[in-house]
Amino acid sequence: MQGGGAFPTTARGVEKTEELCSNRQVKATAYIALGSNQGDRELNLLRGVAELGKLSRTQVTALSGFYQTEPVGGVPQLTFIMRSPG
Repeated sequence: MQGGGAFPTTARGVEKTEELCSNRQVKATAYIALGSNQGDRELNLLRGVAELGKLSRTQVTALSGFYQTEPVGGVPQLTFIMRSPG
């Protein structure tokens, strides 16, 4: 690597930092877990999934069921409802 900045000017054939930050479309699968323990927990999760679906070039293709879990550690809290969009 060459250069003294935060990013290398030459690394694995990349000659310019700009090449590391291109706007090329990348298709990837992501699994995200959402959780809520305040208010209408199920509605909060449904709204969260709807907001994910509004992101450009994002598609929600599957949803898990709702799962209730106990909080772990820290201060006493209400139970969580969890859901995973895919």
